[in-house]
Amino acid sequence: MQMKKRIILAFSLLALCGSAIGAEKIKTYEPQVKEVDFGKDEADWNRIYNKLKQVRWDEDKLTPEEKKLNKKFGIWEGSIGYWSTTDEGDGGYEVRIDTIIASSSLKNQGKYTYNAANVQDYSIKSVWSEGVKGHGIGEYLLFKFQGEAPRVSTITITNGCVQSKALYEANSRPKKIKLYYNDKAVAILNLKDIRGHQTFETDTFGLGYYDPTPWSLKFEILEVYPGTKYDDTVISEIYFEGPDKPLCLAKGSKVKMADGTTKAIELIKKEDKIAIPSKNGQLKSATVLCTAKATHEKYVTYKFADGQTLCCTPDHVLVSTRGNVSLAPEQSKQYSNTKEVQKIKVGDTFLIDGKTVALESYSEEAKTEESYTITELSEGDEFIVNGVTVKAEMRK
Repeated sequence: MQMKKRIILAFSLLALCGSAIGAEKIKTYEPQVKEVDFGKDEADWNRIYNKLKQVRWDEDKLTPEEKKLNKKFGIWEGSIGYWSTTDEGDGGYEVRIDTIIASSSLKNQGKYTYNAANVQDYSIKSVWSEGVKGHGIGEYLLFKFQGEAPRVSTITITNGCVQSKALYEANSRPKKIKLYYNDKAVAILNLKDIRGHQTFETDTFGLGYYDPTPWSLKFEILEVYPGTKYDDTVISEIYFEGPDKPLCLAKGSKVKMADGTTKAIELIKKEDKIAIPSKNGQLKSATVLCTAKATHEKYVTYKFADGQTLCCTPDHVLVSTRGNVSLAPEQSKQYSNTKEVQKIKVGDTFLIDGKTVALESYSEEAKTEESYTITELSEGDEFIVNGVTVKAEMRK
């Protein structure tokens, strides 16, 4: 009788374990799919790129049809070619990785390489291929990120060998990928069998927004679409964008120009001359090298004792008399020039038009609006907005 009770108890424990395992079942996620007509799109890309060069990158000089194509491709002055994977101008930031490790790679064949680095070389003409016998089930790519790197908000996979329809069909390509965050399985990515780009929004996976410690993402092949000629399973590109959009200023914020006038932040362009503070307390001139815009959903308005106000995102860094400050310092630290950021406090003092002025109050507001910032200057990393010195957002 005692033995029977033990057997019943053992089965009960197994049932409970089974229930727990079932409860932890990993969800499968579908991508946003962007099929690409590589031949026609390449011709259109080159046409718009050359037109933009001719009109000195002024989008207003494009026809309505050309503007539509430019929005589709997200062409920018630093583009290196149609086959590069470029930011499509949606406000996200590409998140660069520290190291890529492949569980295996196909041996090089003449000038053709198949190593892990090919999935992050900004070219969809090169590929990674696993190097084991069969379809590479269980093989993986491991991406390691430095601590304080921006979180990943989207993962885009260019699946298979997309250079031509024949090569795409000849080689195998992943159908399902298991995604791991810091060695913990968080999602099954269900890839479609298309030549193009497939994007997954990672907020549904529960990935963290910010982490000061090193972290990793692993992509493990679970299932494949078999190639008609080769077993080798191929991925052209995997790239990431972060949720940490530019530290931005509200539309209408006034930037102090080198000639003493002011100009709305949304009108600032490359080659504009703006005023920046110098070490001796005087103002000098710097050239704007790069700007950015993004759509945000949360803003803070700071009010100073002299009546001046400044509206920006909570993570935008202001320069106070005690150093760099923001309302969201942990998010502010992701940029190369803002590692030391303290939380802003009422009573903090700022130099405004040569006078020391205290922060009187601040208020947060949820609203969805476009905002703007400067991301690179010819020298320095500070500029003046509504009389307040703020940090440019430097990504290098």
